[in-house]
Amino acid sequence: MQLRALNNRILTFTNWEDNTTQLERIITMDGEKNLTANYSCEDYIVAWDFYRKSPTSDRAADYKAESDNAGLLTLRKLDGSTTGWLGAGTDEGAVYLEGNARPWKNRSEKYYFEISFGTKEYTDIKLVTKMGKDYMSYTLFNFEYSIDGKNYTKFGEISIPDKGWYEAEATLPAEAEGKDRIYIRFMPDFDSPVTGNETDLDGVKLGPTFILASANAVPDDVAPQLATSIPAAGAVGVSANGSIILTFDEKIVAVDGAKGMLDGKTITPTVTGKSLIYPYTRLAYETEYTFSLPAGAVTDRSGNAFEGAEITFTTMSRIQPDARLYDAVIAQDGTGDYTTVQAAVDAAPSGSAKPWLIFIKEGVYKEHVNIPADKSNLSFIGEDYKKVFISDDRLSGGDNAVHVDEGATVVARAKDLFFEGISFVNSYGVEENNGPQALALNTKEDRVVFNKCGMYSYQDTWITTSISNARCYAKDCFIEGAVDFIYNSGNYYFDKCTINIVRKSGGYIVAPSHSSDVEWGYVFVNNTITAPGVPSETEVWLGRPWHNSPKTVWINTVAEVTIPAAGWYETMGGLPVIWAEYNTMDGNGDPVDLSQRRTEYYKTVDGEKVWGTAKAVLTAEEAAEYTIQNVLGGNDNWQPELLTEACAAPEPVITGSMISWEAVPYSISYVILKNDKVIDFTTETTYTPEQPADTDVYRVQAVNEYGGLGEISDPVAFSSGLSQQSVDEIFEISRIDGGVSVKGITPGSQVDVITVGGVAIYTGKATSSECAVSLSVPGVYIMRVNGVCKSFVY
Repeated sequence: MQLRALNNRILTFTNWEDNTTQLERIITMDGEKNLTANYSCEDYIVAWDFYRKSPTSDRAADYKAESDNAGLLTLRKLDGSTTGWLGAGTDEGAVYLEGNARPWKNRSEKYYFEISFGTKEYTDIKLVTKMGKDYMSYTLFNFEYSIDGKNYTKFGEISIPDKGWYEAEATLPAEAEGKDRIYIRFMPDFDSPVTGNETDLDGVKLGPTFILASANAVPDDVAPQLATSIPAAGAVGVSANGSIILTFDEKIVAVDGAKGMLDGKTITPTVTGKSLIYPYTRLAYETEYTFSLPAGAVTDRSGNAFEGAEITFTTMSRIQPDARLYDAVIAQDGTGDYTTVQAAVDAAPSGSAKPWLIFIKEGVYKEHVNIPADKSNLSFIGEDYKKVFISDDRLSGGDNAVHVDEGATVVARAKDLFFEGISFVNSYGVEENNGPQALALNTKEDRVVFNKCGMYSYQDTWITTSISNARCYAKDCFIEGAVDFIYNSGNYYFDKCTINIVRKSGGYIVAPSHSSDVEWGYVFVNNTITAPGVPSETEVWLGRPWHNSPKTVWINTVAEVTIPAAGWYETMGGLPVIWAEYNTMDGNGDPVDLSQRRTEYYKTVDGEKVWGTAKAVLTAEEAAEYTIQNVLGGNDNWQPELLTEACAAPEPVITGSMISWEAVPYSISYVILKNDKVIDFTTETTYTPEQPADTDVYRVQAVNEYGGLGEISDPVAFSSGLSQQSVDEIFEISRIDGGVSVKGITPGSQVDVITVGGVAIYTGKATSSECAVSLSVPGVYIMRVNGVCKSFVY
């Protein structure tokens, strides 16, 4: 069973009952369990987080600091009458979606939300809220307070210009303190523009709303004392990812952020109530670390300074995962559990606590694949993206178009998905090399990883998520298209990918539609942009702004194609926030001139051009902020690169009739290949083939705990009919790309390569002490140099 601790603005998770500090944990339910999640609480009066949908009228606070001050949320009309609203609870969907209350009544009737609560014994009262919309509503809302429920005064506002979520904070004046009851209303500016998907109903959403405050404290002259620390001083076996948590004997105040030092780096905490929470990640295993907090970094509310602390601890050894085989194997030839990808998806469990591992053998799987939202934590591992293809030809444009929600070849609706060694193809886009929209891939949720995959079409190859800050990591992938072929929203990190342009000119790579609350957007780091033929003869725009507030950066890009001097197309339906580059190089490794990159963009609204500006060039310091950890870490310290971490290659040897190898660290099982075809899987470190032929070549790959394939081993063969001569080591044979190299020979030597059947496939004279021989077919061969023979396997 998988558990995940959730935070909100007032409650911050600190640790489980076993003092581990990671948000997620896996529990094996082999008996009764008593589990505790501990939280630190910030000072507050009342709060609504809408975790549950109901009640949907006259709702008391979801959290209240005092039982006799429960607060009230109401929906009112201008005449003061109250009514119910349309509710949505976070527990009804993914935890990354916000619960909310929405009027969803005729906008002309002019509704507004109001909250009320008492403020006795509190000062420094602050409203913290999140509001948004998908459907039409006003673009400006005023925060107004009243101490009598009749006369209201504005103390803040929130702008909601487009679809998406927006956050705002506003502090109430001292007049609002110490009252039996005050009122805050979220009043629309009825003269502000109306935006959003068209409807006559009011689509504004009131999301998580918190009333923070400082409880009146009794002055004292005693400095705060450190009550507990996690980890404790001298602790061993500490997680390499987690948090350092300092809990004091009284509520504290951070001075200049209460920054600490860990491994020579400054880390900044979350300050909540009596606790400081310093998240960390990616520490080395079995290593001693020291955390230090300087004197005066923390005081109590009377200003008494903490003396400082230093905590030394040692991290854990890396855990060897349990041995296990793939849960399902897909093979068109019937040698697996299923012959289609969809059949394996249908049979997979819902909400698996640990990765459900699916292996896909070589083949072209002509089908539409739908991965439902409840099929999370699935790993799809193909032999190689050049061998495994999932292909369909649906169109999402033109006549008889299918909506993108169903139109892509693969629609991934679930979170926590891992794909490796698979190509996603829309065959219409590939074969016609033309539009209309023909999607290969649709990823809708959070924490999705692609490793060594291919995405192929022409227009709209890959539609990314619509969830603002849902995350995806694509590493070493090959992404092909011509027009808007990576588009929509989310925080997507493209690491060392190849972007292949299949249109000579007039194409666009990205077409983002990021809402203003998206933190990072599309991030391309160490990618290569290329094209068939002579790449420099192809010209392509880096992107155009589809909708809303696009964000895209290209860092350390090799542009083998030609990018127009302006870089980005200037208009579509949005205004970019940041469209920038750093250290772009051409195909020869020379710097590209970025001085002419466009910084001004426009969109057309009611026939008029609306202009905006966006940064075009990053500084080195700004570019350095775009790390995997920063972009994808989130509040759960997600580490997607762990999924792509390949195990080392096994080193198989043949003894008698058996192939054996030493266990590969951190592998869970092994894939056995014969003549480059997958034939079996094992958790053992031995394998005995049935009746191997002299020409059969075997290789072994290790599997990591997420199902990913490791480096492939060197080939071995039984070659029972081949007698290798016992000779002095006067030459050596090594594998190179596309063949072998024989070294340590005398120039002019006669070099022959012969099959075990006696057929000469290469013969020639060495011109130096090294000779390369091209080979295309794996197998067992004989290398003969001046009559001296050695057998080898390729």
